[in-house]
Amino acid sequence: MIGRQAMRQYVISLLLLLIGTSLAVAQPFTRRSSQMQHDGLKKTYEIANFRLGGKYDLSDPSKWENGGEGGVTLESLGAGKLRTAISRSARRGATRPMRSPMP
Repeated sequence: MIGRQAMRQYVISLLLLLIGTSLAVAQPFTRRSSQMQHDGLKKTYEIANFRLGGKYDLSDPSKWENGGEGGVTLESLGAGKLRTAISRSARRGATRPMRSPMP
């Protein structure tokens, strides 16, 4: 009886260890870029205390630069900081605004 119970605990422990290990080394569900060679061009930023929802006074950008007034932050909901990303093109000057063809 004692041997059977010990074997059962061993199998359960091994199963939990394998599941935990597979979760720890799992890859993200989505890729960072649709083209893997562009991954190095992507820069990720975190924005603390960004408010979701609320009201936006579009006449005064300083009031909505961190989200709407009266909104809730991701941190207050138990999530981390807002994460956003921008890709910089490999072409020189591609991040500059385009010039108008007309003088």
